[in-house]
Amino acid sequence: MGYNASTVDKWKQSGTLFFWRFKENERNYPGWHFMLDSFASESMAALLRAMRVSAESCERTIVVTRPTEVVLRVPNNRGGAAAWSAPAKLRLEYSVDNPAAWSLGAENSVVRWQLGAEHISIVAEAFADPIKFFDSSIGSDPVVWSWGLLERLVPNSSLERTRDR
Repeated sequence: MGYNASTVDKWKQSGTLFFWRFKENERNYPGWHFMLDSFASESMAALLRAMRVSAESCERTIVVTRPTEVVLRVPNNRGGAAAWSAPAKLRLEYSVDNPAAWSLGAENSVVRWQLGAEHISIVAEAFADPIKFFDSSIGSDPVVWSWGLLERLVPNSSLERTRDR
């Protein structure tokens, strides 16, 4: 038996989710980017799994934290100094009527991320295990990049190449 939207309504956010996009060097760093702590990883994965089995379309709004200098150094876009923008909130919207749904659009200080059944499982997996998805993207146009867990910062390969010079 699937959950209904009320299960999603009872979900409570925990942890810290960083969610942003770059304004510079977008050719090499397209789309949206996220990093989170382990509490947010568990929390976001639980929300997405509850949405996935919901019999009804549902949505939740998540508070987003602006990426710190330490977080921005991980993707290493221009040494962590590339301009970026971050919403205040992320609105996850799961559509049972449109299985192929995938879109992210900014409206004022909120990013609306619309997902259907074809994509929600991989998104839940990416939030549940962001290290597995480190420096890789999910979805398409726009893509979403995982930069891992805050507690386990790992420099990406371009940062390593910069150190070797």
